[in-house]
Amino acid sequence: MVNAKALWESLERKYKTEDAGSNKFVVGKFLDFKMVDSKTVISQVQEFQLILHDIHAEGMVLGESFQVAALIEKLPPTWKDFKNYLKHKRKEMKLEDLIVRLRIEEDNRHSEKKAGLLLSQVYGFPEKPKSIMPVSCTTLNRPQEEEEA
Repeated sequence: MVNAKALWESLERKYKTEDAGSNKFVVGKFLDFKMVDSKTVISQVQEFQLILHDIHAEGMVLGESFQVAALIEKLPPTWKDFKNYLKHKRKEMKLEDLIVRLRIEEDNRHSEKKAGLLLSQVYGFPEKPKSIMPVSCTTLNRPQEEEEA
């Protein structure tokens, strides 16, 4: 017959080993997480917060300033200017304050995009300006015969 102590030690070995694997999995999720332009930033912030929650649930501690810096670093490519703006702020920011700023910025971007779309519909302007190719002088001064050949 197995005594209680042996059973406890057996269970402890089994689950501590699984915990170590789980820790590595959660850390991997954190390191691999990147935001993309095809989803809203706020929805991706929520995903990031879930990963942070999992890290905390595993007994690991990340300081708030680290969490803020990591979130800023994981912003999508089109947010490069805003990311640089946030990086150069001197005042320490809490995670909640950062999320509020991200929500405001995303709302502003959405409003600007709507306004641009409305202007394009009303005035017939393209939403994004087409690039204008410079016309070289040689093309303008070329004789008519060369163009037909």
